[in-house]
Amino acid sequence: MTHELLQSDIDLARASLEAGRTDKEIVASLGLRGVAELRTMMLLQELKAGKTVEPDPPTPLRGPIIRQPEPTTTTGSTRPSRSAHPAHDAPTGSKAKWVTAVLVVALGLGVAAIIVSNHRAHARLSESDNRDLAGAKAASGETSAKLVVELVPNGLQISGTPVTSKNALEMLSRLLGAPTRTNSVEGLNKLLYAFDQHGVMLHSKDATAHDSIVLYFEAVGGDNGTKRPFLGELKMGDAAILVSTDTKSLASFKKLGLADAGTNTVFESRCDGVKLSFAYLESAQRLSLAQIDLQ
Repeated sequence: MTHELLQSDIDLARASLEAGRTDKEIVASLGLRGVAELRTMMLLQELKAGKTVEPDPPTPLRGPIIRQPEPTTTTGSTRPSRSAHPAHDAPTGSKAKWVTAVLVVALGLGVAAIIVSNHRAHARLSESDNRDLAGAKAASGETSAKLVVELVPNGLQISGTPVTSKNALEMLSRLLGAPTRTNSVEGLNKLLYAFDQHGVMLHSKDATAHDSIVLYFEAVGGDNGTKRPFLGELKMGDAAILVSTDTKSLASFKKLGLADAGTNTVFESRCDGVKLSFAYLESAQRLSLAQIDLQ
């Protein structure tokens, strides 16, 4: 399904929610209209949160970049006039040399004290900043190594470890740590295991069967999204899909077999026997999320 989201789809979903219909019924209704399940779930989440949802534009909207000229200001500089001093006010002879020497020594000591003080203060601030940065990274679970999710013939590997519908929760927990949240989706009979710090979410039919992994390249938050974005790579052979992969670049990957990008916001495809879905919720230039069905 590559049907773009119309205003009538939004109105139907909103009316169905007000009528008390379940998420499962609404997904089925919009599915008959060509709207992908993943797109409908995101729509329902936004409507429940009270957000204003706009239909997909018929064509990518790009406006010219208008640069405002910077105002030019003319500033004049004035030099204070030197007042004349009587000649007898200036020190003369040996007295003048002694006063000058004292002033030079005092000025040198003052400058040296300022340099030493600034150097020590800078060192303390740098040490404090480094401690704060290290603490923030540790608290957020940030690591230097990026997660690599790779599609292989009839399967999936994460950082070189095979992941299937049977071992997905165990493997993800081993690689990423325990899930930060476990949510249930009303009416869809699914459990969502969120690995918020890594931008990864696991969808499960029950405690033993896991049906898909969702990579949130853009953190959308809420019950159905992660709090932090996925910073790794989704690889298909030598090709890598990133948050910066726009719709035209996505359609150019031959292994996906996608047609011209057009104005679609959700794409469904297969690669090496694995079903994939890609969603561009905010812009055709930035990938929002990718869903990978597990074997």
